[in-house]
Amino acid sequence: DERRFGLKLLSVILGENMSSRLFQILRERHGYCYSVQTNMVTLDDTGAIHISAGLDPGKLQKAVKMILKELESICRKKPGKDELRKAQDYTIGQTLMGLESTTNQMIWMGESLLGYGKILDPAEVEQRLCSVTPEDIQQIACHCLNRGRLGVAVVGPLKDSSSLQNWLG
Repeated sequence: DERRFGLKLLSVILGENMSSRLFQILRERHGYCYSVQTNMVTLDDTGAIHISAGLDPGKLQKAVKMILKELESICRKKPGKDELRKAQDYTIGQTLMGLESTTNQMIWMGESLLGYGKILDPAEVEQRLCSVTPEDIQQIACHCLNRGRLGVAVVGPLKDSSSLQNWLG
């Protein structure tokens, strides 16, 4: 799916580094969690974006509500050009730095062959990432982060799990 480049940038904007939206809001501004991060998985016929946070169970409901608010925010208002450019620079930099390792180069080639039937050229990936627009990010966010598509899992002590479903409602 060609939207995978935009999905990667959406993941970076939301939570793949310390300047990401969720990190800044949940950890730095409100102190709800020690860690919060996003990542994505793309497979041949499906994919997913994950958000995870390590936090005190007493702060779970507030954190979930804040995460949902941020997901809705990126659907209502596209990211700014500067925010997108930072995400593009970060992603390209991480990719190129990762390819400094011979092992990572072999993994890149293997995943490319298995997933796409050809070895992806890092320069082509960079060009594709740079061609993503703020409007693309917003459209992908509205599609992938739609509440009807969301699922929640809690690992750890939770007194009343029945209310968890209501938080997504």
